[in-house]
Amino acid sequence: LAISFFEGRKAYWDYQVRKMCEKDGGMKLYQRVPLPKRYLDAGGVIRIPSSNKADSNDLFSYSVETQKIKEGDLAVYRYHITVMRRSDSVLLGESVIYGRSGGDFPTFAYPSRFVCPENEGESQLINEIFMRNTIQ
Repeated sequence: LAISFFEGRKAYWDYQVRKMCEKDGGMKLYQRVPLPKRYLDAGGVIRIPSSNKADSNDLFSYSVETQKIKEGDLAVYRYHITVMRRSDSVLLGESVIYGRSGGDFPTFAYPSRFVCPENEGESQLINEIFMRNTIQ
């Protein structure tokens, strides 16, 4: 009976996360830009600084705003990721992701999670905005 409670609660919140995701989740690209070579590391990964770590010489930055929808052993969050061009404060793209963590029957295992949409975090947004075929 106890396991049914925990699994039912997770299913309910996963359904709510899907509904919120359908409403405003996903990635929006407003402008694609050439990739400055200095933002490409030796492994070929694009490294754009977060807005709180960017310095005056950085051309771009990203930020992640986290909104708590439900707290506790079962937590639900909304993540709003934005990538900006710093010279003129133009929004290049944004992504909204919803996620549920925990709510499992108490064990020592790592909490389960559900994320919607999958694979649309800051690295995926950055990879969509910056055009690798036009490295400057």
